Amino acid sequence: MERVNYHWTHRWSKTYQQTIFYNTFIPKAPFHLNLTLFKGAIHALFSRRMVEYIVESDVARRYLEWCWDTGHSSEHYWNTLNYNQQLAVPGGYQGTLVA
Repeated sequence: MERVNYHWTHRWSKTYQQTIFYNTFIPKAPFHLNLTLFKGAIHALFSRRMVEYIVESDVARRYLEWCWDTGHSSEHYWNTLNYNQQLAVPGGYQGTLVA
């Protein structure tokens, strides 16, 4: 995903009269835990235990901070936490991923 390889930022567009998000083309270091990134829906339904993990876990917080300046982090934040089994997220996906 190109969006996570570079820092992104926003600015006001006089043309569109709204804030737009754009790529700065400044390279971004990979997240330190070497997670496999998954892109998916920006909305999800989670178990209470998974929400507690997202709110209380140091790993989830650091990953969210890392995602802050990636393009459209909402498309990969939840999915990456859910599908990376090495994180052992309660209520996360436990099956086998098929390419």
